[in-house]
Amino acid sequence: MKNLQTTLNKMQETLNELEVVLTEEIKHLSHGQVNAVALQQLSDIKSRHLSTLAWHDEQRKLTEKNLQLIAPYTQQPTLANSWSRILESTQKARDMNLQAGHLLDIHMQKVQALSKVINNSAVSPGLYTAGGQSDNNGNARAYNITI
Repeated sequence: MKNLQTTLNKMQETLNELEVVLTEEIKHLSHGQVNAVALQQLSDIKSRHLSTLAWHDEQRKLTEKNLQLIAPYTQQPTLANSWSRILESTQKARDMNLQAGHLLDIHMQKVQALSKVINNSAVSPGLYTAGGQSDNNGNARAYNITI
């Protein structure tokens, strides 16, 4: 029983650490310009926390099987309380991750719009070629002005 409580405590600790990372990720994504390196580092940390959480969850399931218990542990008040906090933290992490995803989508739309503008301007003819010669092919207007 003590092993299960320890596993639940470790899951809660990992969820608390994940919440800190998600808060930082949302903060970075809320700025007008994103620091890609910092965002990648946060993403890596988030992945590690999620892997750790998955491992602890597997340990929880094995311990439950050995003890013949099933969450939400209604017969064990201490375990039930821990499980309830884990569920709340999981829901909060889910909501925060959805918010981060929404902010990331907004940035992606901005990048795609900017990319479209850049690509369209690259397709339009320029004034000069790479060699410095005029490349108007007779399309430019010529004015003869005499004074």
